Amino acid sequence: MQIVCLDLEGVLVRNLDRIRRRTGIPELRRTTRDEPDYDKLMAGRLALLRQHGLGLPDIQQVIAAMGRWPAPATFSMRCATPTR
Repeated sequence: MQIVCLDLEGVLVRNLDRIRRRTGIPELRRTTRDEPDYDKLMAGRLALLRQHGLGLPDIQQVIAAMGRWPAPATFSMRCATPTR
């Protein structure tokens, strides 16, 4: 059995920093380096989006504009390839 541990954002999904840039909300730059409690970080991000009147459709629009990203397919192929 093989186990793979990885960071989701930037590996399997695009880095969502584009949302911060598109919305102009600098506080969305905070990461788990700044707030190690993930639930608290996400609650803070959701509160910021609410404060600025942004919802899921707005985030989906930014993500859709990013276009297709090949990294997940490349990553999964590498995981499936036997190594020495």
